[in-house]
Amino acid sequence: MPQEKKRVKRWSLGWLAVLSLVSVLASPGCSDTDEGDPAAALASCNLFCDAYLVAMCTDYPTLDDCKATECSHLPRQPIGCQTKVKVYYDCRQAQADICINPDLDTEECSAELDDLLTCSSG
Repeated sequence: MPQEKKRVKRWSLGWLAVLSLVSVLASPGCSDTDEGDPAAALASCNLFCDAYLVAMCTDYPTLDDCKATECSHLPRQPIGCQTKVKVYYDCRQAQADICINPDLDTEECSAELDDLLTCSSG
């Protein structure tokens, strides 16, 4: 009897592991949808900060200040917004004058900023 219980327990644990793996692979975080990649969004933000400091913009005195303010929270943003985060920082890097903030509707990247500010995980 004890040998039979061990086999049942091992079989149950094996199926539990398989079912867990299937559920993880089927979750939205592992799908091939175009929801975005947090690593790509963070990399884009880091590159923006590099370019921002090279241009001698005045909002952030150091690279660490820029990354702490602009980038540190990005991995915690909803997965559905990660593409918009990346598009925004890619746009900021490509601006004719990277030091200009896109707060006004007439500025470059203002549409990308609006998309980002209205983004939700849904």
